[in-house]
Amino acid sequence: MDKQLNQLASNMAVQIGNLNLELSKTQAENEQLQERNAQLQETINTLRKEAKHESSADHTADKQINQHS
Repeated sequence: MDKQLNQLASNMAVQIGNLNLELSKTQAENEQLQERNAQLQETINTLRKEAKHESSADHTADKQINQHS
């Protein structure tokens, strides 16, 4: 019986170790994805600002063209 308990404890220790490794990898991947997400969000914000400026500039140009017509 002691041999079976030792084997069970050993198997559980191996499983716990493997799960800890998997958890560490997943946490590292999550951190990388969060950083990438932040970069992409920054890019989106920049592009939205640029698009806003362009559309208002286009609108101003349209007004000037219409006034000269």
